[in-house]
Amino acid sequence: MTSALASDAAGGQGVLEPILCALRAGASVAAPAATVRVTLDDNLDVRHALQAGGLRGKVLVVAGGSRSRAACMGGNVARELADAGVVAVVTDAPVRDSAEIAALGLAVWSRGLTPIRPGKSGGGEVGGQVELAGVRVRPGDWVIADDDGIVVWPQERLDELTSRASALQDEV
Repeated sequence: MTSALASDAAGGQGVLEPILCALRAGASVAAPAATVRVTLDDNLDVRHALQAGGLRGKVLVVAGGSRSRAACMGGNVARELADAGVVAVVTDAPVRDSAEIAALGLAVWSRGLTPIRPGKSGGGEVGGQVELAGVRVRPGDWVIADDDGIVVWPQERLDELTSRASALQDEV
């Protein structure tokens, strides 16, 4: 499933603003979301999400970093996420240690890169609805991402949108 096909199936709804880019070209994912909201220049709640568990096979959507100068994750957190079975991370914050993250094979879409280390104060939230690049994301919503962009399908429409995407693909 490509983001273009996912967008077509959803009539352009659920497409994140094009401010997030793949850390490495060719990355793609289509999987359910787990959500976390971080606070400005902080990533403690990403660690809380790791401690909460249940991340295997999920895209970790990290919101709340759209104005952060500090990374929401670096190589150490990325390694822990990969070990926990996270298939991708989508965040409006920057990340750091990009070469190390790329070597792990963890697919990441972020607002950019920074060398700045995050704080550890917390104050965010694990789970629940978040807003990321203009789109509401809830745990269990489906995230489809590749080099062209990121699309979120509401979980209650997954069967309908999958059928639409299959029909559109058959038309080509």
